Amino acid sequence: MDLSCNETMINDENEYNLYVEYQSDEKPAASAMPQQQQQQLSNGISKLYFNACTDPTFLKDRCLKNLLTSQKRYKTPSCNYFNTIQKSLTPQMRKIVAEWVIELCEERECQEEVPILAINYMDRVLNKLPISKNNLQLLAATCTFLASKLREPSTHALMPDVLIFYTDNSITKRDLMDTELLVLGCLKWDVSCVTPLDFVDLIISRLPIINNYCRDIDPEKIRKHAQAFISLAVREHDFSIYSASNIAASSIAASLSGLNWHVKSRISIYDLVDKLAELSESDSKFIISCMNKMEQLFQEQRRNLLNMMMLAKQGLPPTVNKIESNMKQPLKEQNNSTSKQQPKRNQEAVSTTRKLNNDKKKKQKHDCEDVNF
Repeated sequence: MDLSCNETMINDENEYNLYVEYQSDEKPAASAMPQQQQQQLSNGISKLYFNACTDPTFLKDRCLKNLLTSQKRYKTPSCNYFNTIQKSLTPQMRKIVAEWVIELCEERECQEEVPILAINYMDRVLNKLPISKNNLQLLAATCTFLASKLREPSTHALMPDVLIFYTDNSITKRDLMDTELLVLGCLKWDVSCVTPLDFVDLIISRLPIINNYCRDIDPEKIRKHAQAFISLAVREHDFSIYSASNIAASSIAASLSGLNWHVKSRISIYDLVDKLAELSESDSKFIISCMNKMEQLFQEQRRNLLNMMMLAKQGLPPTVNKIESNMKQPLKEQNNSTSKQQPKRNQEAVSTTRKLNNDKKKKQKHDCEDVNF
């Protein structure tokens, strides 16, 4: 079997991604491969990415200390730039664009750090340059393009044509390239920043998750739950006041609380928060505040999903889809419906005015007849 190793890269999760090409004439055993990869091999060349085991060296105290020092340089803006710089934007617009970035990266199977890093770029740019709402999606696409270049292998990075397709051809390749230079200049080419995901493994490895009373909780499960909480947090601008280590510690605390770890392990949740505050070099009050916000977001997301499932069972369309269908109504049809209703309203107004004038004349005539000179 001919193996050609095109590129080896190290991402910030300290895992080695090895890109291997299998030639179509010499395929590996079908029984040892998943069905999806077998289907790819049947079409010709298959691109597979293998993640090696995490190197324990990257979990040492020196790495944690360096990350805590570096995060001070790359902290997202804590001020509310919607009231100072971005006059035409709202937090809801930012949330919609952030969700679009996350869904795009999920569909393209990007590394989990890509959307987090892209939103970090976007917030840092919005804190310096005024952006119109028409160019907000262009900025988000450009930040995703840059994050994909940094965190993805070069053979798997997002291409400009893919981003143009996901924007419904509302941008061009020239727009993407020009905005890329603008973003890099605004960030001073300092794009290798620290994200909450960089702290998750370092913090989990230092917690007494497994003890004599609690042996059935998998650290990998806690990591996935923490990643989900972080994904919820980056959608909201309110979390920009917290540091990356604070968000990571709060997401771990929220995941452990959801799994009832403090009940099974017989360790108080406040002792856990104090330990997390020590590891993340933050205040316990900030961790509790951030954790409560994450849990509220999770409950809200859960209620929305349950409502959508109930509407689907009843055969009713979701409210969001109904609103979107109304928004997608052609402008011509809306103008026609408005023009049809306008003459009818004018006729009613004219008839009402005439009736009031006639009543007024009759009253004046009656009053004049009653007056005696």
